[in-house]
Amino acid sequence: MVSRRDALKTITGGLSLGLAGVAANHATRPGVLTEFVDAPSLQTGPDTWPAPRHDNQNSNRNPHAAISSTPPRLAWETTVPGATSLTVAPETVVVGRKTDPQTVTALARSGGTTEWSVTSEPAESAETVPEPTTWKSASSEPSPSTTSEQDRGNPSVPWVSLAGDAAFVNFGEGIVRVDRQRGERTARIGHRPSLAPPVLANDRLYRFGNRLTCFDGAGTLQWTQTLSVPAIRYAVRAGHDSLVAGHPYSIPLTAYRQTADPWQSILDRSREIPRKTAIRWENHFLPNRGPLLDEARVYAVGQVPSDTPGSVVRAVDPSDGDRVWQQSLGTTHENEANAAVFSDHLLVTDGVRVVTSVDTASGEIRRTVRLDDRSGEGYIRAFVGGESSALLGWSDGGLERVPVAGSGRWRLETPPVDSLALTENHAYAIHSPAERETVVRRYDLS
Repeated sequence: MVSRRDALKTITGGLSLGLAGVAANHATRPGVLTEFVDAPSLQTGPDTWPAPRHDNQNSNRNPHAAISSTPPRLAWETTVPGATSLTVAPETVVVGRKTDPQTVTALARSGGTTEWSVTSEPAESAETVPEPTTWKSASSEPSPSTTSEQDRGNPSVPWVSLAGDAAFVNFGEGIVRVDRQRGERTARIGHRPSLAPPVLANDRLYRFGNRLTCFDGAGTLQWTQTLSVPAIRYAVRAGHDSLVAGHPYSIPLTAYRQTADPWQSILDRSREIPRKTAIRWENHFLPNRGPLLDEARVYAVGQVPSDTPGSVVRAVDPSDGDRVWQQSLGTTHENEANAAVFSDHLLVTDGVRVVTSVDTASGEIRRTVRLDDRSGEGYIRAFVGGESSALLGWSDGGLERVPVAGSGRWRLETPPVDSLALTENHAYAIHSPAERETVVRRYDLS
């Protein structure tokens, strides 16, 4: 009979040989992209906007951005065809572009000049694609046979997240790591894009598709969980061991465990986690915006099946998913509702012309601002939070400041606004002028 000690020796010996083989097969070779070995960790600061919704809590707010009570000054404008997503690093503005092929472009923050551009490579098509077990260079990774339409997701959304000296770009070919200093591709993970902005947190990268997939900082597959409907819109990291995902309209707000059982990781090479193991809790609420997170709660805006008509904002306990409070917001424009987390309240838009302040402790409505005094048929398309106010971008043109309390609203005439990002002293915007290519602008806030 084999003793437990001998069995462990056999397992660990096999693992050592396997890891040695991986190292041998992925040694750096001239002319080949290097293997990704840096630990991804999203970095935020006063002068950055490193992810589509600013941070891993999806707060959609830079608390250091002081939006002055007087309209900002236009600093520069640059034409960037196909611009669709914005992130801001200390030296550059990194723009994801919906072009053919997809492109990511870095602009100098000082004047808007192009520093570098990287384009995507053709996406492989296949029925099934094996999950990689390590980060690999694009040129050394085996090609798959095909990818389903669900796996490809929406390759027209090149989200960008910034971690350290790298930009992680969601191309149709997969998630590509780009060196921000040199503007060079250095790695790619798999052959699948993410259907929602990938989450980079504590040496983990989470990708969303028909599976929720977790990789560690060395690029090793940690676990994967098959989803019945690949519809995660946003996800946040809650505590040290959960990832809360918002599946709009079809699946409840769900918390997934961040780590798998170690014995299963060793013995099950597929790393597929059974649903009952992967799911920490579910809250029967269908979010169309969120989740968002602060130190105490998870928040989401959406609908409650067979309950309150119209949209509501709900707060749940991140440890067990129990509802803490719920507040009705009335009818919300489903695709455009937005929110930002402030120190003790949420600012929530109805997606049309109403901004509501909701107390995060009690769920009580503190203030409602109706923006019916503007002309035109536009609606609130872009929305970000600053230190003590929010900046709105209108679909038919214009930027507007809405203070959390008191006065100080202003409007600035601009082309239609698609996206916004805030740093300590600047606002960055993607605009869609009529009959012109998209432009990126920087505004000085003070």
